[in-house]
Amino acid sequence: MAFAGSGIGLLGLFRIGQLFPGAAASPGLLIPFLWPVLALALEASTLVAVSTATGSLAGAGTRHSLATRVRSLAPVILAMAALLALAELVPRGSERPGVFANQLVRRALEGCGSSRARSVSVPLIGLQVRCDGRAPRIEGPMPGAPFVRVSMAAVTFSEDLRRVHVVGLELSSKRSLPVHVRAGRATISGLAPWARAESLRPASRFGVVLGTGLGIALFALLLSRAPRGNRSAPGEASRISWARRGLDLVIRALPGVAAASTLIALDQERASATAYILPLLAALTTLGVGAALSASRTKVFKGSGFGAGSGGF
Repeated sequence: MAFAGSGIGLLGLFRIGQLFPGAAASPGLLIPFLWPVLALALEASTLVAVSTATGSLAGAGTRHSLATRVRSLAPVILAMAALLALAELVPRGSERPGVFANQLVRRALEGCGSSRARSVSVPLIGLQVRCDGRAPRIEGPMPGAPFVRVSMAAVTFSEDLRRVHVVGLELSSKRSLPVHVRAGRATISGLAPWARAESLRPASRFGVVLGTGLGIALFALLLSRAPRGNRSAPGEASRISWARRGLDLVIRALPGVAAASTLIALDQERASATAYILPLLAALTTLGVGAALSASRTKVFKGSGFGAGSGGF
């Protein structure tokens, strides 16, 4: 779980760093954008942890009745519900990050007009307002593409920060082939920090993600099978045991990874509420494929296939 949460968190920080090149100089302003990253990391790591834990329980308890195995899931379900409730208590951060970005630009322009400074920096965004000349110019790296330099007379961010409207644009890039572009007006699309979609309220999101985790757990138990005997020689079994355990761990985590990846992708696309059935479908599809591979006795490390050697699904 810690590994999955750290991975999601680092990826979110990388995305934020691309959008806000000046974040290191003003880390305090970045806090509203970090809350959604923390919440997504908690949700994703919880789904991965439930998938992994359920796979272990399914393999270890197949000699017991289904009701007994379901009862054994109670601690896992309670822990999942507690972590997801914590994720929903995390502040949603800036719901209109573009408004905040526009305020930063406007304050920098006002500072340029009220001081004799040659330039005024725009915190967080990494731009500079050049004060010399007849009219101020906003210059610096383009958000999301720091290798591209832009100069513009005016810039306005959309409320969700997915689009940037520019007046008097001059764009240049020296990466691979030199490029220089001028435009009276331009719109740059496709930008957005990590955030949870507003189509689901906190209570609804809690129910959706909890339902996804419950679906993974119950379906894994239904597909569980008794572990097959190890036909490898004793010496050979000891040599491949660590590799097999690592493979089992990865395979058990895959349904949770599929669900978490789909959930984050839906958030970034601002999908409708009805689309949030897709994380569960992605997880169940992954479980079904794994069960099919197990039933066909695919050989991995000269043992059984999906989850061989330790029960699996």
